[in-house]
Amino acid sequence: WDQSAGGTLIERRLIDWTARRIGFGPEADGIFTSGGTQSNLQALLLARGQACLAESDPSAPVAATLARLRIFATAESHFSVQKAASVLGLGAEAVVLVPTDHLHRMDPASILRYVPRARRRRHGGHDRPRRDRPDRPHRRRLRGPGRGAGPWAAR
Repeated sequence: WDQSAGGTLIERRLIDWTARRIGFGPEADGIFTSGGTQSNLQALLLARGQACLAESDPSAPVAATLARLRIFATAESHFSVQKAASVLGLGAEAVVLVPTDHLHRMDPASILRYVPRARRRRHGGHDRPRRDRPDRPHRRRLRGPGRGAGPWAAR
């Protein structure tokens, strides 16, 4: 409230109105952001914080916890997901790209194949490289400026 009382009041009222319209309870909350990049960074920051709080061994080094975290996204996801992973100390390799269905939604059946693979890697195991991995062709696309082609470049 101390930075912009008027803006904060409008934000609070719109968030409450939206939450009621969607059917969320009175505990629902939210925040306005300037766009997709800031929204993804904020969401992943909160998720990372929750994951660190849920750590079974509170004395474990934070770096060890961060190294195990994975973000499941699709090749159609906003390029800022991989950027946010890097900014938050997870590294771009923490983003696991999974296929989409014909409507460009994350394919739930694919998750059944990708989650066990991510868990094995989380615990230090490795998969043999596979040529049929559907996410490989899309990795180049999500690297962003300065590291090859970004999402705006020709495929």
